[in-house]
Amino acid sequence: MNMKKIVATFLLASAVAGTAQAEVVLIVNASNPTNANTEDIKRIMLGRLNQFPADGIAVPMLRSTRWAQWGECTQKFIGKSPSDVERNWATRVFSGQVEPPKVILTDAEAVQAVSLNPNAITCVSADAVKGNNAVRIVAR
Repeated sequence: MNMKKIVATFLLASAVAGTAQAEVVLIVNASNPTNANTEDIKRIMLGRLNQFPADGIAVPMLRSTRWAQWGECTQKFIGKSPSDVERNWATRVFSGQVEPPKVILTDAEAVQAVSLNPNAITCVSADAVKGNNAVRIVAR
């Protein structure tokens, strides 16, 4: 194999690997006993439901629009685009119905925030919670 083919193969493999993204999951604190269903999760993440089915306050934490997988998360768990989710929260906050949710940039910050708050729920890359006993996945 000549050098041009080796370089081209390496660049192609790097490009493919760079576009692969980890699965997104929804996490809660490990002590949270919730067994929320899909509709409950959607309502919690939109600020329309403020309690988990297991009778605990729900604190949704949104991810920054700079997080590459935020769009995948909103479509998968909320059924809306990121702009629809932001518009929903802006309307609810402006009308005085809810306080604005915390917005988190990185997976590490999200996992730490949920591990410190037994009522928190947010979306992260599945790889971010591997080996972490302080949080648990509630939806894939």
